[in-house]
Amino acid sequence: MVTWCLLVLSEYSKLLEVGTGEGKSCIIAMFAAMRVLMGQQVDVVSSSSVLCERDAEDWSPFYKFFNIAVNSNTNKNKDEERAICYKADIVYGTVETFAADYLCQTFELKQVRGNSPFQCVIVDEVDSLLLDGGVQLTYLSSDIVSLQHLVYMTKHGTVSDYGMLAKEDIEEGEEIFSVPRTALLSQETTAIHALLEKEKDSLKSQSGWVPLLLALMFEYTKTDSYWNPYLSMWSDFTVIDQPMFWTKEEREALLKGTGIAEAVEKDLHNIEREYNDIILPFIQTHSDLFNPEKHMLELYKSLVAFVMAYSFQEPVDDDDDNDDDSTDKESTLPMMVPVADILNHVANHNANLEYEVDCLKMISIRKIHRGEEVFNTYGDLANWQLLHMYGFAEPYPSNKNDTVDILMTTVYKAALQAANSDAERSILRDKWDLLCHLDITSNDGAFVFGCSGSLTEEELYTTLKVLCMSEEHFKDFKENKGWEEAEDNDEEVMAMSLSNEGIPKLSFPFKQLLWNSLVLSVQLYSSDLKEDIQLIQNMGTNVKLNRREQWALYVRYGQKVILSNLLQMTQPH
Repeated sequence: MVTWCLLVLSEYSKLLEVGTGEGKSCIIAMFAAMRVLMGQQVDVVSSSSVLCERDAEDWSPFYKFFNIAVNSNTNKNKDEERAICYKADIVYGTVETFAADYLCQTFELKQVRGNSPFQCVIVDEVDSLLLDGGVQLTYLSSDIVSLQHLVYMTKHGTVSDYGMLAKEDIEEGEEIFSVPRTALLSQETTAIHALLEKEKDSLKSQSGWVPLLLALMFEYTKTDSYWNPYLSMWSDFTVIDQPMFWTKEEREALLKGTGIAEAVEKDLHNIEREYNDIILPFIQTHSDLFNPEKHMLELYKSLVAFVMAYSFQEPVDDDDDNDDDSTDKESTLPMMVPVADILNHVANHNANLEYEVDCLKMISIRKIHRGEEVFNTYGDLANWQLLHMYGFAEPYPSNKNDTVDILMTTVYKAALQAANSDAERSILRDKWDLLCHLDITSNDGAFVFGCSGSLTEEELYTTLKVLCMSEEHFKDFKENKGWEEAEDNDEEVMAMSLSNEGIPKLSFPFKQLLWNSLVLSVQLYSSDLKEDIQLIQNMGTNVKLNRREQWALYVRYGQKVILSNLLQMTQPH
């Protein structure tokens, strides 16, 4: 009773000695209950997990009488279990578990203690706890990004708003950094993974991105999200400047003829439809997790742009391509990769992301000199693709992967314009319908030309062949449903014929149709090549262009150079 009075009446911390069998557990329980009734939360620290679990269970009827919740933080292996535990009025535990949970919340930003305050702590067997026996250790272990000392991240000296520079020379094959798979943000690692898995049938979409986008919406707006330090880098997504965020007038003025404006209109239509048909019903169904007034279309649009520009997809092994059963479908899911998404892209990159079982590693593929920027690759992408998806383009002639599209309907239109009679135009319509039926062409498809020739040589060669063939030949071709006996070297012949070396040697009808198609393609732009050359030459001196105008100029100029070269190759004599 004296001990009890000392505890209750004292306004300061007290160190009291209670002998074995004198009711120490009872004193602790009564004092803890009194503190809870005074409005405080109590942590009871013991030296043994067995003792704290025993006392929490043995005294639970006593606490229940006062409507006091009690729990123990030992043997809680999941963050969710520990978070529930700390909602109790009284928490029993060992010094190791209390320390570990505090460190996890402080340094790993895991909400294991939630908002549980530090108001009253009762230390049981304080002599044992303060004795340094080397056994009461807390290990804070987590999978984090491993960044080598060879590099640093900066906003200065990079081609974009930020990037990674080499602090020292980096030899070919060196690891620059590694990202454990547990640090990846995906539909598999989000806090709502179980819900997304349960509802996966209702979340199917053409893009396949809906589960990740919902995960991002949830984590981005959750103030205590585990991913908050990563997502806080993108506080308002102003760094993302794809053409979908330009005004329609800007797109039409700067990007006419490039194909980007049409692609963006299609994107915006699909985003709105996907939000209204899939996302909004899901949000309304799960109003405990989502809020339609917070998780609106504009946020969804920004997150689509975020995924488009910064997500990664693990490539499927070539050995698995023809084996549906062995292909790991999960490997094709988009995911956010911290640190890796900071690296900028150039066609002539110097690093590459490698996918291993436990982690992803950025490896140098050639020597990177001190002060040089570390560049990853987003793939063999043309400037129009880079601007459309990532919001930037490379200056000419840096992008060796640059291409220009010739609309399939443009080739058909050129053929119709060259026809001399209604009968010829009727036959051309039959030819086009057959090509579409055979999936060689389509009304929304395109033939692609790169810096060294056609990249869709089979489709283009077949189209030129059919549109230029005689009526009798076409009749046989149609009767055979487009089938002709193939030569062993047909593919090689087509590839060679439509390369820069082969195009000048094409038959006259092929060259004439191709030249007419190129003329029509050039007319789609709002400016000619000479005007863009002048802008390029005077940029930074007499001509001041904003960033959007620069990127658009790089796209237009690269495409027009390819078209100009093709026109010279196909020029009728």
